[in-house]
Amino acid sequence: MERKTLTMRVEGEAITQIAREQCYYSNKFDSAMNILIASLQNEELEEGQIAGIALAILDGRAEIKGTYPDGDYRLEYLEEQDEKWKLDNLIGKLAADLERQKKELQTMFQKYLFVLDSLGEWEKNRLNDEYFEEFQERLFEDIPASAEIECCSGLLKSFMKRMNDKEEHTTEDYGWLEPDGTFHGVEWGEHAKWADDWLQENLTEEEYEETDCKYRLYNAGDALVDRGWILLHNPSQGIAFPTEKENHKRTKAQKEFLYEYYMERKCYSEANEIWKEGE
Repeated sequence: MERKTLTMRVEGEAITQIAREQCYYSNKFDSAMNILIASLQNEELEEGQIAGIALAILDGRAEIKGTYPDGDYRLEYLEEQDEKWKLDNLIGKLAADLERQKKELQTMFQKYLFVLDSLGEWEKNRLNDEYFEEFQERLFEDIPASAEIECCSGLLKSFMKRMNDKEEHTTEDYGWLEPDGTFHGVEWGEHAKWADDWLQENLTEEEYEETDCKYRLYNAGDALVDRGWILLHNPSQGIAFPTEKENHKRTKAQKEFLYEYYMERKCYSEANEIWKEGE
């Protein structure tokens, strides 16, 4: 029967480096301490002394040197603390991270409450069903088990229609329509910022300052509307409706775009109104 001998060697420098990386790079203080304590076992040292040495190593004040079992495996205290490894710095960083996470959690909770307060019972129940199917728990609590979906309001019907038809058209739902028929899709709620960005990019500095002075009490969108642009938007996130200057005469290109826009969304009455306007 063949026998083989397996020799284990432990390098002190490697143990020191691994423990410090666990502590400072992976934020695994317990793991780092366990590695060091296991590597420092000595009949002459008590548990409290070993833990103190482990802390000194993590704090850059001591290091394990040599190789076990070569006879030079030892602990060395440094004359000067290694500035790269300082527990004070780590604790400060962790405290700052904790404070940041607390603020992020407060912000998320504030947004959660805002959304919760804005949703109707039928919306909460729908989201609860979808969330439960995915994660086997409820998203919102204290909601009646059977909340009727009331689709009687025009706003809700418009919203539901847009959601149901969203995948059946290629044109973005909201945005700005130029007099020449060019449409710029814009995320819901971002139309004012988009307008201001466009003005900054396309006007001279002097023109922009004059425009900003004139419209700053309202929003940059008014400046585009006065230039003959049409905003396609809906505050309730339903099918967009045109917002334009009073008595604005739409260009042929704008009429053609609006007609196709509403036809894609099966809004035939709106499309028919655009068609009549072109007669």
